[in-house]
Amino acid sequence: MRKILAIAAMLISAVASADDRLSFTGIKVVNTDGAPAVQGYARNTTNAQFNSVTVVFKLYDRSGNMVGNAIANGMGLGPNESWKFTAPAGVAFDRAEVTSVQIM
Repeated sequence: MRKILAIAAMLISAVASADDRLSFTGIKVVNTDGAPAVQGYARNTTNAQFNSVTVVFKLYDRSGNMVGNAIANGMGLGPNESWKFTAPAGVAFDRAEVTSVQIM
């Protein structure tokens, strides 16, 4: 049981520290082919190669209510490299926030 808890703690720690390895800029709401999306830039701030990056966004309306989520996936993000991402959303929204990052 202790071994399972230790492994779970390591996984949670890896996800929590992932934000420090990426910096985000220019996050905005865009329309791509008539559908809303989150767009912006993520920079790998390390000297390590990221094989896979997943970023999850919470989407909010004008009143501050959460109305959905959007996900951006990227592969092969090199050291100090910048990635222009687009995360399609299934609902209209006014603001997006990064809620989780997974790096492998």
